Amino acid sequence: IPLHHKTELLVRKIISFLSHTDVKQSGKFLMVFLLLSTVEDSADPLTEAFMTFYQELKGLEYMVICIGAGPYQRSKDVLHARGLSEEALNKCVSNLTLQMVNGTIIKLKSVTQFSERLLPSVGHSTVPKEDSMAALEILCENECKDTGIEKDADKFTNFLKEREVFYQGGKVSWWNFYFSSENYTDFIRRDSYEKLEHVIVSSFNSANQSPVKIINLYHHPRCGGTTLAMHILWDLRKRFRCAVLKNKPSDFGTQLTTLLICGANSDTGYLPVLLLMDDFEEQEKVSFLQKVIQAAITDKCIRYITPLVIILNCMRSQNPDESSTINLLNNISLKHMLSVKEQRAFDQK
Repeated sequence: IPLHHKTELLVRKIISFLSHTDVKQSGKFLMVFLLLSTVEDSADPLTEAFMTFYQELKGLEYMVICIGAGPYQRSKDVLHARGLSEEALNKCVSNLTLQMVNGTIIKLKSVTQFSERLLPSVGHSTVPKEDSMAALEILCENECKDTGIEKDADKFTNFLKEREVFYQGGKVSWWNFYFSSENYTDFIRRDSYEKLEHVIVSSFNSANQSPVKIINLYHHPRCGGTTLAMHILWDLRKRFRCAVLKNKPSDFGTQLTTLLICGANSDTGYLPVLLLMDDFEEQEKVSFLQKVIQAAITDKCIRYITPLVIILNCMRSQNPDESSTINLLNNISLKHMLSVKEQRAFDQK
């Protein structure tokens, strides 16, 4: 028997052994193929190993991760020629930096509890969050997850009750949105939610002369403006890098661009930042910070076509409707008065 055929048989035996149900525990098995060079031949050993795993595991419960668009596309063509379905190929991701690969593997390994906080990145990948952004409260993709708080039923019940003070007029926290997403509690979505979400998402997808755009949410005091803004950030935390401005140090622009480019580069592209600024009393201060961010982006020579940063400016107003008429396309209003739909939802709660 030729040597390469013996090697192929040995590899198949090893993979068959590793894939056996007595060895591979369900939910504790992750296979990652990291392609650092182009696979040109359908008989390449890596291709053979991949297809053997695919056949033994009866599908793709793992991912193929490639770095660079060239290796990715050619490798996809080779695997497709070997019979891999289009659906399976769509689970592959490409053009990732090593930080993105690391973050994506951490996210995929579902059984082990990780304390690492992850930022969303391009191509549904993630990168570990850096700690050099003290001016920002960063909302991570895995915020509130894997903390272990839910393992102790009594402690978790008390923890849940403590956070329910929000429903009696207390301050909202990310935990309130997490509880709702996990169906522990209900969270009422205001009528203005859909309009605000549409304005934000469409702004990120529209060409703009400036890398930084401001969207204003004018609201009556204590009518839920901050809660609505945080609700939007929570639901968009996997599509954009979301943060709340805590303070304004001299290096604020640098910190913001650090969040923007963390784990990415000009080849991979950048996932935009959605920044919440809350309770600024003067519009001019928001415009000043917009210019600071623009200058920081220019200094780093970051190229853009669509906005890289959206500032969601949550500002109190005694007349939200009047304030929002200054620019109807980028301004949203929220008032004390509830709609019939909102009132019904509050009554049911």
